[in-house]
Amino acid sequence: MSFRMGSESTARGRWLVTHLIVPLAGLGVLIALLESTGLDSRLLEPFYSPISHNFPARKDWFFRHFLHEGGKWVMLSTTVVLALLVIASIWIRRWRSWSGSAAYLVACVAATTGFIGWLKAVTNRYPPWDIDRFGGKVPFTPLFTPTPEPFTNGNGFPAGHASAGFAWVALYFVARAHGITQAHWFLAPGLLLGVSFGWVQHVRGAHFPSHNLWTLAIAWCVAISFTWLFSACGWLPKRTDLSSRRDDTLAKTPMMTIAVRSWLAGVCGLIAGITLFAVDTAVELLDLGFARMHFWLECVEFVIIGPGLGVTCLLLVERIRVARVTAAARAKEERDRRFFVLGRMAAAVAHEVRNPLHTLRLVMDELRFDTPSLRVHPSSQHIDSSLHRIDRAVELVYQLARPSADDEASMDLVPAIREAVTDEKIRDPVSRSIDLGSMPTEAFVRCSTSGLRIMLDNLLRNAVEAAGDHGTVSLTIDERFPDWLVRISNPGEIPLGFSTTAIAEESASRKVGGLGLGLAISRHIAANAGGSIELTQNEGQVITTLRLPAVEKPR
Repeated sequence: MSFRMGSESTARGRWLVTHLIVPLAGLGVLIALLESTGLDSRLLEPFYSPISHNFPARKDWFFRHFLHEGGKWVMLSTTVVLALLVIASIWIRRWRSWSGSAAYLVACVAATTGFIGWLKAVTNRYPPWDIDRFGGKVPFTPLFTPTPEPFTNGNGFPAGHASAGFAWVALYFVARAHGITQAHWFLAPGLLLGVSFGWVQHVRGAHFPSHNLWTLAIAWCVAISFTWLFSACGWLPKRTDLSSRRDDTLAKTPMMTIAVRSWLAGVCGLIAGITLFAVDTAVELLDLGFARMHFWLECVEFVIIGPGLGVTCLLLVERIRVARVTAAARAKEERDRRFFVLGRMAAAVAHEVRNPLHTLRLVMDELRFDTPSLRVHPSSQHIDSSLHRIDRAVELVYQLARPSADDEASMDLVPAIREAVTDEKIRDPVSRSIDLGSMPTEAFVRCSTSGLRIMLDNLLRNAVEAAGDHGTVSLTIDERFPDWLVRISNPGEIPLGFSTTAIAEESASRKVGGLGLGLAISRHIAANAGGSIELTQNEGQVITTLRLPAVEKPR
């Protein structure tokens, strides 16, 4: 116990060093360098016009309305959506696992922007465009030196607009809490947004560069504070150090079910693209940099946007294709699993039915022997017919449950069909005609021996029984590359209002005395062999088409 407590204390201490002390110390060093070297002011000079004594981009429509006001409304809308998700999770149960994380993000954004707004109101620091060296009236003073009288209405420190972007560094702590690997990538949206928003205000002369670093430090401290608070309250999973904790609690944490990194890359790319366009606009507006810099930036934009759109479309189409293939594979796996379970159950049921069925036949034979009058009794034929139907049902169930050991075998359709027709005539030698049309010399298909005979027997028997005593059943074999088609035609009608799938599974049961099993079993065997069975109606004739993949003749 003491060892584990010591390990957790060490992990907590390492976490504090890497997540609090080091980042804040690094930001402090950068801020001190900017302040002490005068670089804070010199970085603003390229965007200031000594001729007009102002910042030209301050009132530019693109920077003022689109990037500044538009970005602010986008961040506000995103926060409101997260807040609505938290509220809706009260009624929608499947959202509750993420309500704590959404509430954490809303709290971080609201607290960061609210606290920085309060600091802007009480620090009495003026933005650069009000400073005397940039065309204003307020004397420049270092950060911790009070602004002289009568200037008491400053509202320029820290960077308020950048706070709406840097606040989203909280996504990093959400990713860590939910066990997402390489959670540091989730710093990218917040950092990119903060840098982009801060740069926009920097170009407009609203803030010094150090103001944005102060905002980032405050946003980071707020995110850490709320991480501790929400974890202590149980609203956010506790993750003191994921690298040292691999216990069962990770398995209980709800994991994201969407491609998070794809969305992350897309959002970051969008922010980077808008920022690049803003840089290009500033270069053109202020005539910055070297000669033809605007031209080369446009070339870079073209190189990024053109192939970027192509790659995006490629990835999107590929993802759709993979999703379809995966869905089809899962559907086939589920269908095979169901047939396996059904086959096991069918075999057990068929075994239990066949034994009493044989007993009934023996009893009937003994009764007929002991009582000769039963041999000519009208009910005797009905009993025999019922027993035959039960025996046929058991046979079909056994066919469904029986596995095929030679699924990849090559079979010749022509002799198999002739044998099936001969067996059907021997089985029921009444006045029914089976007409064999034009047939090729040979037609090899990929199908198991037992599976092919099961399909031919079932389809032919269904056609003969549906045709009646005086109907004619015709059978032909046609080649339609890369398949062989077996067409069986018989008089009859397909029930209206059925889809192709429903017809294939239910139409056989519509005929008098039909069992509805033979066609379903045949379709399953054909599908496993890469083929299909379809039923169509043509002027009083039902045409059953068995399609099987053609193969070369075995050597």
